[in-house]
Amino acid sequence: MKINEEQLENLVLSWFEELGYITKNGLDIAPDTPEAERTDYRQVILRDRLRTKLIETNPEITAVAIEDAIQQVTNLNSPSLLQNNREFHRLLRDGIKVEFQKDGETVGDFVRLFDFNNFEHNEFLAINQFSIKGAKHTKRPDIIVFINGLPIAVIELKNPADVKTNIVSSFHQLQTYKETIPDLFNTNEILVIADGREARAGSLTADIERFTTWRTDYRSCDRQKRFRRTAFQNLQRRERVNARNSEASRDAPRATRTFARPTIGRSNFYDDSKVFAFGSGERFSDALRARKYYCHRG
Repeated sequence: MKINEEQLENLVLSWFEELGYITKNGLDIAPDTPEAERTDYRQVILRDRLRTKLIETNPEITAVAIEDAIQQVTNLNSPSLLQNNREFHRLLRDGIKVEFQKDGETVGDFVRLFDFNNFEHNEFLAINQFSIKGAKHTKRPDIIVFINGLPIAVIELKNPADVKTNIVSSFHQLQTYKETIPDLFNTNEILVIADGREARAGSLTADIERFTTWRTDYRSCDRQKRFRRTAFQNLQRRERVNARNSEASRDAPRATRTFARPTIGRSNFYDDSKVFAFGSGERFSDALRARKYYCHRG
């Protein structure tokens, strides 16, 4: 049986879940639903999740200053997407400068968006069917990955059974998203394109030639092996059985399996966010290539 695009999307989400992510269907948390996490389809940041993690990560910062930090990261208003993205990574690297009253004095401090000391203290969330309204069009990327409520990765999957689509189609779709819903990419760290036969990852500014083909299997890297073992043990304890995804998994081409599972490991997104925050976006694809080489050597 050939796997279709919907099955591939559900399969990738199941891998996220195995690796400790929270997974959601965007329709269940859309505006005007009982479990809504946004008030408007234009919003791309999950503010309540962001607020919760900022309070946990920055216990010494007052509630008023936390709200100031949220306003700063959610209002990147340059007309240039690239400039907004660079400003976000400055905030991610340096922290968000805030002032607040303490013991009768005005003091300054920095709010950290991620806990870079322990990735387990961050919240990892993968959502499909997450509709976003732009200036003229509403778009719905296949899967968006959030860390602490911030959308840091966009994954575009194409139907592997459709001979008219390929990895280039996924790339062009991401370019369309950048033009029509640019706010989604203000906080972006990684873009993923896949068609079931091939899968690649790259940075916001990378052309398709700089998207890195990923062939790394868990068995090639000790850290990825540990994550797979832990995920499998957790899966056994939960005794979770998903027959449809299991059947689809057997039919998923190896290029997609070996790409998606190690790439979406929480430690990998955590490490990649460090690379991006403390380096430059243009060097991100090079960092991905370096990690692929390291893991193959293992």
